[in-house]
Amino acid sequence: MAKFHALGTLLWQAGISRLWPALFAAVSVGLRRGEALGFTWNDVDFKEGILNIQQQVTGHKGGARVGPLKTGNALREIHMPPSLVTLLQAHQIQQQAERSVLGLPWIVDGPVFATAEGKITHPDNINRALGRLNDWSQKGASAVPGHWWISYPELRAAL
Repeated sequence: MAKFHALGTLLWQAGISRLWPALFAAVSVGLRRGEALGFTWNDVDFKEGILNIQQQVTGHKGGARVGPLKTGNALREIHMPPSLVTLLQAHQIQQQAERSVLGLPWIVDGPVFATAEGKITHPDNINRALGRLNDWSQKGASAVPGHWWISYPELRAAL
């Protein structure tokens, strides 16, 4: 897992794996894909290290929508590990810079893991991002015995 984390971080910093922060956030605190994509910057309290999960993104034909959580118990307040706080702060700075370059206004209550245009990200893109990270890790680990491929549910359950 440590090598997978290092690879994801490296690819994100190089601009190759846009959704690595979403994967990291989801796995760090046990979020479903839609929950990870559903929280906004207003749901993140950097000072207290709290993440409020209040909605989720679901995929539908022709796109994705923000809606209620899967169950009533899914509404929760999560204490973030310091590593997640640090990554989200870096992600926010990167997102602000990206939007500035594109000439787009900053959306204070926008999705944390938005598309380059500031729109919500389809949950299937989490699976695609994880697949690309798996592919990259396999290429780098081809000479290493015991390399693996992991699905999102397996990754979430591993923690």
